[in-house]
Amino acid sequence: MGFDVDINENLKTRIGRLQAPNKGLSALPAKYYHLIAGAATGCRFKQETGYSFVGSNITRAGAKFYRAKSLSGKWLNIQLPDDLKAWDSLTLEYFSDEKIRALISLRKGADLSKIKSATEFDLYLKDLFLTLRDDELDEMSIKDWRQYIWKQVSRRDAAKLWKKWYKRSSMPGVGEVWLPNRARRPEFEDQRVWSSAPHYLSPFVKTPDCEENWTSDRCLDAIAVMDSWEVDFEWSEEAQWVGARFGEKNCRKLELNESLETIACSALAKRQKEVGESSSDSDPARSSSGADAAR
Repeated sequence: MGFDVDINENLKTRIGRLQAPNKGLSALPAKYYHLIAGAATGCRFKQETGYSFVGSNITRAGAKFYRAKSLSGKWLNIQLPDDLKAWDSLTLEYFSDEKIRALISLRKGADLSKIKSATEFDLYLKDLFLTLRDDELDEMSIKDWRQYIWKQVSRRDAAKLWKKWYKRSSMPGVGEVWLPNRARRPEFEDQRVWSSAPHYLSPFVKTPDCEENWTSDRCLDAIAVMDSWEVDFEWSEEAQWVGARFGEKNCRKLELNESLETIACSALAKRQKEVGESSSDSDPARSSSGADAAR
């Protein structure tokens, strides 16, 4: 496989815009393992059946459920606090400098009796930072903390909307998942893009319909996370499909008593021989000694 075996450029651009809008696509992992796994699967199906498109279609479907299971395990099965009213009315303004400092103290296990601003709800919020080490906390500014905690809030909001808008499915060996379906999502424009638009255009700007007590910004932040998750599905599916098509095109059907292992060993031996010959030709010392011997 070469660098030409990859997902299309339009999808790459969308991935970069949605998942790394500030740092760019270079900040994201390449995920070549999807291409390699797809190639191996496509090759094996072609060898066993002699048909193309069987392995590529199966790997694409498998990638969708793989991504759905991963998302469900990481975010969709997270339980929100019992006090849902407090959660749904949460705004960025709640996280004042004083509140952030209190949450940092809670995260580090300080004496709760000395933190007058701490509430039961804050005790839930401090659990959002259990993945951070103490030395990382010390390096973060109040602004960094505020951005970090709001990102965690947006992810939980996105999980809530995901389960609200998408249909639940169940698959043997995978379990309960929610597969994305853009047609089930309400459509609207991001009002923040239209903030400087002429007033006579404002009636044509649709407002998001998320949760009753959410601000528009909170809704849009959650949807931005959903968009990032959705493009992950496209990324995995496309990479598996491209890899599988490569495998189908470059693998032949196995002959009688032939195995994938023997083909792999033969290919490896051939490759090692080619590399050895190439290095021998490029080594001046070995080339001159060969010429002397020829004389």
